Amino acid sequence: MRKNNREKRIKSCAGGEITVKKGKKKKILLAVFLALVFLAYFFVGMAGVGVMYTEKTLRYWTPDYKMVDISPILEKETLTKEDYDILYRQTGVTKLGVDSMRAQSYFAGKMLDIQESFFRRRDLVVENFGPFCYSEMMDIQSYKDYSVVADLRDGDILVSNSMRVSWWRFGHSALVVNGQSRLILEAMEPGLKSMVNYVNTFEVRPNFILLRPKIDEKIKKEVASYAFDNLRGLEYNLYPGVFSPKFEENITKTHCSHVVWYAYKKFNIDIDSNGGGIVTPEDIYNSEYMEVVQVFGLNPDTLWG
Repeated sequence: MRKNNREKRIKSCAGGEITVKKGKKKKILLAVFLALVFLAYFFVGMAGVGVMYTEKTLRYWTPDYKMVDISPILEKETLTKEDYDILYRQTGVTKLGVDSMRAQSYFAGKMLDIQESFFRRRDLVVENFGPFCYSEMMDIQSYKDYSVVADLRDGDILVSNSMRVSWWRFGHSALVVNGQSRLILEAMEPGLKSMVNYVNTFEVRPNFILLRPKIDEKIKKEVASYAFDNLRGLEYNLYPGVFSPKFEENITKTHCSHVVWYAYKKFNIDIDSNGGGIVTPEDIYNSEYMEVVQVFGLNPDTLWG
């Protein structure tokens, strides 16, 4: 009888019976529990190592060459290729960006502000916004510590590599929904719904690239208008395209790059360069549709590469 109390007979998948001693069963459960604890500690440990690794992968670059006086170039009526090259190396603003601003009365003053910002080195701070999730920002002590974003147009896109989770530095993206008012749509982080902000949320980041899609201006305005009217207030979620369809008509969740991609995809324009399940800022940067308007905090010779 004592032996029977310490044994339990269960049916096997083959239809026979297997006798499991209660003491042995407890040992098995303990072993499983310890294995799960070990795996949990291992996962947390590896995630922590990933955080330390990606901390070293941030790209924050300032010129290692001299700042020169660009005022004479800015006063010219006609610019040469050499002039554009000098301006790009001194400000991070491409020919496309320069030509977009040249007709404006503030052109020279703004370019000088961009140049000063381009060469200015800032300290950085790190913000934690979730488990193993971090974002780097410039330590803003005065208005001069903000970067200066060039003129914006509806439908422009901003990308940065200044956000990370464990081993993955995925970055951040935003869509310009009103260039004149300098408003951008962005899905910022878990717990916050997609929202419209001023572009200064990017002017505190240690790097960014301003992109302009090579698409008809009318379509870009429609994309911006649609995004402003329909893509605010969406729940933040990293997994559209993995655990749910990448594109669905009644969108309820999104993340930073996905909401930018979705706005253009709604108009049958796919700006995801590799067509994968998860779209990233780098995927958008590498899209054949994109032209660079301005770079900040990244080497103008290599950009994202």
